[in-house]
Amino acid sequence: MFTEAPDLAHRPPHQRTGRARVFDLLSAGQGHDRASRGVDVAIVAAIVLTLASVLLGTVDAVAASIGWLLDTVLVLAVLGFTAEYALRLWACTCEEEFEGPIEGRLRYATTPLALVDALALLPFYLALLAQILTLGSAEFSSIVQLFLLLLVLKLARYSTALRTLGRVLHARRGELGAVLIIDVVLLLGVSSAMYVVEGDVQPEAFSSIPQTMFWGLITMSTVGYGDITPATQGGRLIAGLAALLGVAMFALPAGVLGAGFTEAFQEAREDEDDDGGACRTSEVALAAVSPCPASPKRRRRGPRSPFVDEHRLGPEDRAKLEADDRARRLPPETVVDLLAPQPGMQCLDLGAGTGYLARPLAESLEPGTVVALDHSQRMLADLRQRARGSPRAIHTVQGSATQLPFRRASFARVLSVNLHHEVDDRGTMLAEVLRVLEQGGHMLVVDWAPIDTDEGPPVDHRLSAQQIADELREAGFAEVVEHDVFDQHTALEARRSTRP
Repeated sequence: MFTEAPDLAHRPPHQRTGRARVFDLLSAGQGHDRASRGVDVAIVAAIVLTLASVLLGTVDAVAASIGWLLDTVLVLAVLGFTAEYALRLWACTCEEEFEGPIEGRLRYATTPLALVDALALLPFYLALLAQILTLGSAEFSSIVQLFLLLLVLKLARYSTALRTLGRVLHARRGELGAVLIIDVVLLLGVSSAMYVVEGDVQPEAFSSIPQTMFWGLITMSTVGYGDITPATQGGRLIAGLAALLGVAMFALPAGVLGAGFTEAFQEAREDEDDDGGACRTSEVALAAVSPCPASPKRRRRGPRSPFVDEHRLGPEDRAKLEADDRARRLPPETVVDLLAPQPGMQCLDLGAGTGYLARPLAESLEPGTVVALDHSQRMLADLRQRARGSPRAIHTVQGSATQLPFRRASFARVLSVNLHHEVDDRGTMLAEVLRVLEQGGHMLVVDWAPIDTDEGPPVDHRLSAQQIADELREAGFAEVVEHDVFDQHTALEARRSTRP
């Protein structure tokens, strides 16, 4: 058994310090962390208060009576958002994708929400500079107020509805682009035809195709101001056709967006518990999961399984995972003892299934956490059902063993039981495990021994202890030790080096 590195500190993420802690506090969705949740509430309240000040400032009566108060709120809010933006730029380098003091911060500054932050603040400072140089004007102040309304987009960090809208627009951008082209073609066709028919009759109303396009847009959008009407029979025919085509102009994008929202809501329902409760996914896995869309790419229709299809236990085999004979072959308390968890640690159970090992592991970690990862949402739903009502901290994540959706150095222990032989790309999986393991962290691999047994995969699908050990060493694990404690399984413990 390995000796724990003396300088290894196994702290839950809410006890992280420095840049990582600041980044956690400013990251939305850390519902487990009261401090982070308080920061979220404060930022949302500041956004709403700032928007209210901007809107009320445009009312002459209100501006005359409490204009000084609205200006004070606006200045304080801008200073607060500036401090928030600066802290985000300072702390972002703790994330793997934003590493580097200059290039990492530049990558973060060009992310969509960071650009919104900058665009909302920049006009304020430009207006301040203009006033210092005595170049300010009322018109410029109005532009600043309009730019500050971009703060609404900051709510996307905290609003599921806005994030869903953004995902739908991004996912359907191709179809929406095609619809836009069709609408432009229809508008050009109707406007050109009306110009040809009505241009000589009403030259003041239809003097050119661009001017006629305004009439076409108003008509096709079914607004119809009525200030410009066709005078000829041909013009009336074209106007009627334009009104009918206007229905298609709105029906096409509505259909595309409707299909996108239906798909998004269906994906959300697939992530719910059997009883309709919200699935506790990676967003609440104690900040182990990268909060940005930019961490390992998120699935759309569920993660692509890295496992071979043959000889793998699926959701229909859930009963086998909890059978009594499995407890005799593979006692969970023995596996947990080999992993040597300590209270307060955060551990990852790869291929957790129904939680046969995640549940007893969580008992040994209190007040630590087990993150149970599996490719099957049905398996994880079964795990949540079995663990319901228990105070043990188990968080479920649907994902792939070869593309772990977690931050670097998130776990002190990683457990893999009866999974190793099922993974095609084991080198990639082990590299991912090394990435998410803390320095000095341990991985325990338990798999079927290459002997004839009544249960388990065929012998030619199993791996010897030497094969697994060679793969672990090749992946970069510092030490590998075999434990001869099971009759039908091999058990190997490996450790990540304490050196960076």
